[in-house]
Amino acid sequence: MSVEQVGRVHIRTPTYKRPEALKRCIEAMQAQSWQDWVCDVYDDDPAGSAKAVVDQLGDPRVFFNQNNPQRYASKNIDQCFSRENARGADFFCVVEDDNFILPEFLALDGFIEPAVGG
Repeated sequence: MSVEQVGRVHIRTPTYKRPEALKRCIEAMQAQSWQDWVCDVYDDDPAGSAKAVVDQLGDPRVFFNQNNPQRYASKNIDQCFSRENARGADFFCVVEDDNFILPEFLALDGFIEPAVGG
């Protein structure tokens, strides 16, 4: 698929004690045909189990955020839909830690919502 790539995508990924699933999820992001993306990982594990995954992958597009205090499932997901646009993105999407996205996911029009407040 040939796509004219315009704009940064902000992926927001909530996680809780699933480092193997998170690793698989981030690796799927790294395989995207649309390469202008950043990801904020929101870890709700008080022990910070996602930090080791983010550090191991060493991708400067992936940012670790430790929830403090713990938000629990629904509030962790809710924060992924906030209007905050700290990464200056043009679009955003939520990809939970146990999701696997195909290489063309970000490039397909209709899957990306415009970011608000950018």
